[in-house]
Amino acid sequence: MTFRSIRFLRDRLKLRGWIALCLILAAAVGLPRFLSSRFMSERRLASSLERARTHLAARELDQARRELHEALGLEPGNVEARTQLATMELGLGNREVAFLEFQTLTEMQPQDPNGSIGIADLMVKGGLHAAPEAALDKAIAAAPTRPRAAASCTSASRTRSH
Repeated sequence: MTFRSIRFLRDRLKLRGWIALCLILAAAVGLPRFLSSRFMSERRLASSLERARTHLAARELDQARRELHEALGLEPGNVEARTQLATMELGLGNREVAFLEFQTLTEMQPQDPNGSIGIADLMVKGGLHAAPEAALDKAIAAAPTRPRAAASCTSASRTRSH
């Protein structure tokens, strides 16, 4: 801008104009910071999880997978998203992917028994009846009052004895 155009702007803009210009400039500077804030990340995560639930309910599995991957991209340690993805992959017969998701869940959240229970269920379904006991022991140690862990352990014991 030249000096003449600056003088022209100063002469033409009244107080309201300068206030509006400052507000526009402040919004332009602050908007990227707001969009990358923790609050917005949490909102995007919640939205992705909600859309994934909707797609799962409608049996739109490709879209659900996409939404769950988006949620995990926003927060890799999200237990709900990783558990849903692993369970969905197991239901689709993608055992390797389900195993990796359950293993990642177990490594990232060792206190959460869902990963160990999922690995044990996968082993039982795969015909490895002796192997799940270690995974179930971890699950029971993580949540001793959790009924699913105890039921899986009982189921694995009955399957192994046959």
